[in-house]
Formats: sequence, structure tokens, C-alpha cells
Amino acid sequence: MTGLPICDELRGSVNNPDWEPQFILRCRREIAKDVRLAREINALCARVTAIVDERESFVTKLDMLAPKKEFELRAREKTSSSRSCKETWTTEG
Repeated sequence: MTGLPICDELRGSVNNPDWEPQFILRCRREIAKDVRLAREINALCARVTAIVDERESFVTKLDMLAPKKEFELRAREKTSSSRSCKETWTTEG
């Protein structure tokens, strides 16, 4: 392992001829932990994305209802104001 100076440093610090299999085992365990963490993060991202999509859909539906409700309120206001005008006209006349 002369091409990898960090491995030479590790072997020198461990002072054990069986350092390489232990190092490989340790790396594989760390890789497995990283993969597990990445899967958990991906699952959380998927859940958050689903929640955000659901809320955006809800807001879109509310936005679609808002103009309709506003139109209905204006129609009611016009109806009530025309009634009050009629009542005023009939009581005065």
C-alpha cells in the first residue's frame, strides 16, 4: 500500500499486521451507517414533500373558492341594498 500514504500512517499507528482487514471492516460498517442514514433522510424528504403537496393542493382549492364566495357576497350586498332601496321607495311613495 505504498500508493496510499494515509494507509501507511494507519498501519504504523496500529502496529498490527492484521490492520488492513480491520480497516476494511470498519469502512464497510461506516458505509452501511451512511446508507442507512441516507435512506432515513430520503424517507423524511418524501414525507415532507407529500405534506407540502397536500397543503398546496388545499390552498389552491381555497383560492378557487375565494372568488366565488366574494362574488356571492357582492350579490347578497346588491340584493340587500336593492331591497332597502325598494323599501325606502315604497315607504316614501
